[in-house]
Amino acid sequence: VAVKEIEQDAEQLQYAHVTGSFSWLYRNLKTQQEVRVFLVSGKPQNVADHEPDMCYPAAGYAIAGKGVRLYPISVGDDEDYIECTVKEAVFSKQEGTSPTHYLRILWTWKTGPGPWEAPSIPSFKFGFEPALYKMYLITTYNNEQLEDCASVQFIEDFTLPFDEAVFPEQTAAASL
Repeated sequence: VAVKEIEQDAEQLQYAHVTGSFSWLYRNLKTQQEVRVFLVSGKPQNVADHEPDMCYPAAGYAIAGKGVRLYPISVGDDEDYIECTVKEAVFSKQEGTSPTHYLRILWTWKTGPGPWEAPSIPSFKFGFEPALYKMYLITTYNNEQLEDCASVQFIEDFTLPFDEAVFPEQTAAASL
């Protein structure tokens, strides 16, 4: 369930040349886990390549653990099955004498209805598409397995309704 909208930096969005953006905090009512969702859309040359492993270190975070990894996530049931892929990394930040803060970030892209994808070079994969969506899913990292992370559940719950809302004609035609 959506908990609250997260204020975005308008200057950063303008600098990034995105045409649309969305940032909300969601909470899983069963587990109480929270996930911050940041979704942008725009021309592929503006959306494809700026990834968290490039921007979070500039904000004082270090990539922790095994670096950036690629994961498959299954969405839907037998009739509406989609295999999505995401990139995942854990970031750490030490501030003064406070305990180290850890974030798990998943990120992925899509151009139309169907799976979210995480290619190794997004600009090559999506460079000639008319528009591109990129989604960041951010949680506090508590050493849980990826499959137990609120971000994975969010992708599972969000993908098909997103397609129906953003691509209604294509989604309806595909279900005939």
